Amino acid sequence: MSTPSLLAPATNSFSFISAEHKTNHTVAPGAPCEWSLKQGATHALLLFPRGFATTTEVNGLEWETRPVKIAKTRIYVGVDEDEAGGIVWETWTGRWEANLAGEKPF
Repeated sequence: MSTPSLLAPATNSFSFISAEHKTNHTVAPGAPCEWSLKQGATHALLLFPRGFATTTEVNGLEWETRPVKIAKTRIYVGVDEDEAGGIVWETWTGRWEANLAGEKPF
């Protein structure tokens, strides 16, 4: 796997199927911002804009993003900020689906 970097505008994203909710989540390579990169984020969870956060353009579409660290059967999603300014990570278990190119992150 490559060195973590910031989210690129044209990246190959992956689908993560959460075990708890059986829902598909889009995860793109690269941290959503410098702050999350410095705290270990390697990817970004892409969410449809709901007006709660700033948006980022990825593949020509606007997305709200959350910082993510990935593993083989789970992702760690940044869900909040603690009093010290650090990311509060929540663990989601599940499985990866191949992207359109037939690739998986692991």
